[in-house]
Amino acid sequence: MKYFQSFYITLIAILPMVLGGCHKGGVTYGSSANRARATEWLNEVCREISGYYPESAVGTKCRNGKENIRFNYYVKHISPNTRYLGVDECKDGLNKEIVNCSRGGKTRYGNWEYRLALNSKN
Repeated sequence: MKYFQSFYITLIAILPMVLGGCHKGGVTYGSSANRARATEWLNEVCREISGYYPESAVGTKCRNGKENIRFNYYVKHISPNTRYLGVDECKDGLNKEIVNCSRGGKTRYGNWEYRLALNSKN
């Protein structure tokens, strides 16, 4: 019985760290070239939004893709105190939203919430 109690307590503690998922509706990448373009922007976007973030601070950047699509990149610091967001950490978190979600998505990993939203440029 104690084993199951420990398991559920651990599960409840870990779940908020990885909550989120792919957007269910909205614009899709439309092509693999557009998904690749979203990935190509990561280096520049993450260099621009890397830095120190106090609790609840947000970094956002928008970039144009191909085929009339716009990428909205978003990172939020979700843990207490000030924390540094490095370029590699930023790229890793946002890239998961590109690779795993055909419409972008939102996921929390430890200290950060990463989001990628796709919109039509019209």
